[in-house]
Amino acid sequence: MFVSLVEKNISHIQQNSRPNGIVYLKGGDFQKEIKDFARIVEVNAITNFFNEPFFETKKVIYLPKKKQFFEM
Repeated sequence: MFVSLVEKNISHIQQNSRPNGIVYLKGGDFQKEIKDFARIVEVNAITNFFNEPFFETKKVIYLPKKKQFFEM
């Protein structure tokens, strides 16, 4: 899965207001892919930022680093 491939690359040093994690653009049906993270994942419509038709079916997915989630 994508998360297991990239999670090791997330910095341990916090530099932003939002906790470190994975941010990526997704389209189509991704509900199965994020099912295991349902309690912590954020899904935002990219049409909040762009009006072009290409982005109508796209979402911005934010998944905080697991360790940070459990430290909260």
